[in-house]
Amino acid sequence: MPFKILPALTRSFKPPETLLPWLTHADELSAKLRQTAGRVDLHVLKQNWVPTGWWEKSVLGLTLASVVQREVIVSAGGTPCWYGRTVIPGTTWLKNQSFFARLRQESLGALVFYTDGVVRVRSDYYAVNSTCMEYYWPDRVLTQNESLLWIRLSEFSISDQYPFNLIEILLPGLLRVI
Repeated sequence: MPFKILPALTRSFKPPETLLPWLTHADELSAKLRQTAGRVDLHVLKQNWVPTGWWEKSVLGLTLASVVQREVIVSAGGTPCWYGRTVIPGTTWLKNQSFFARLRQESLGALVFYTDGVVRVRSDYYAVNSTCMEYYWPDRVLTQNESLLWIRLSEFSISDQYPFNLIEILLPGLLRVI
């Protein structure tokens, strides 16, 4: 089942040629950034249980009452390159606590791309502007008032039965680093 990305208007934009390889990259973005820019830093903004919101219900199709939401900023050379938000349904979190406990020492990318039993089920990319909820997730200082931001949206599954999602919003700083 495809993601229910809204509004359809944002699907009509074409990404800049320099961003397309990042939006369609099949593996860990942090590893790609490390190859390009050297050192990569991950800063966890927050991680906690939150009520399942309108976006999670409408776009991801979640029906559970609450999810674990983790927000990070990935930077290279002190320049923020993307904002990441992981949405983990409660059942997935509770049934895989030892897997997610590894987030204390490892990045999510390291977990999902280098752990047996974890697969990317689907991936898509799209643009957002000021009419879209996702546009306001990263701090305005990070987005530098860009009128259009690009998102890579992925669904992963643990043992083919425990799904979770990763939303990566590419920031203007990425273009300066690559």
